[in-house]
Amino acid sequence: MAVLTALKTIGVVSLASYGLAKFMLATRWLGWHRLHVVALARTNLPAMPRGYTMRALTPSEFTELEMDTAAAIQADWLGQGYDCLGVVTPNGALAGVVWMGTSQAREGSIALDFVLPEQVAWDTGMWVHPDYRAGRAFAALWAGVGEWMDQRGLHYSYSVIADYNIGSLMAHRRLGMAVLANLLVIRIGPWQWIARGRDRWRMADSQHPLAWRLPLTPVEPQTTPLPGIAKFSVGRAGKRL
Repeated sequence: MAVLTALKTIGVVSLASYGLAKFMLATRWLGWHRLHVVALARTNLPAMPRGYTMRALTPSEFTELEMDTAAAIQADWLGQGYDCLGVVTPNGALAGVVWMGTSQAREGSIALDFVLPEQVAWDTGMWVHPDYRAGRAFAALWAGVGEWMDQRGLHYSYSVIADYNIGSLMAHRRLGMAVLANLLVIRIGPWQWIARGRDRWRMADSQHPLAWRLPLTPVEPQTTPLPGIAKFSVGRAGKRL
């Protein structure tokens, strides 16, 4: 039943992508990522539910949480200057977190820097404690994202989502996400080959990442996570790719 549900939601290709990603991860020297670069408009984010609040967390606070994000990844986000925002329930419990950044972002081990427009934020690492997933914590997190954006005069929030991440795709779709482009990343040892849509492949590694200057574009809701591929410019070491 779970497999049939997944097939209906993300399709055969994305389900196969999940299996390939898990297999390659197990080898430790191979990697596979099929990603959507998505955008949300600030105007689509909800208001803060009554009684909930959002505040920035200190490293000692978020490292104590049993999140599904590795400590090394959290340390990388902190090193990139991200803010870790925590949502607090009406009873004072810390129910979940989300990481927010601006200017430039890199996701995990992918050798690609996303260069953001001035009016755009980057959201990642959203997590809610299992005890609060049936309540308003997710809505409060997105409301907190909106408040954080308002404080900085930002109008859109971008992120990347794996094509098989059903929960994240559905959550973003409910908020009117637009898919800006699709990425495919193949890793063999320290080297990575990255392609955007049907564009040509480019090689990179962690010491020599590619740089992708994302555009500021009007965000229109999409009914599918796989619309047509937008054509954007990519740069590496000052060169156009």
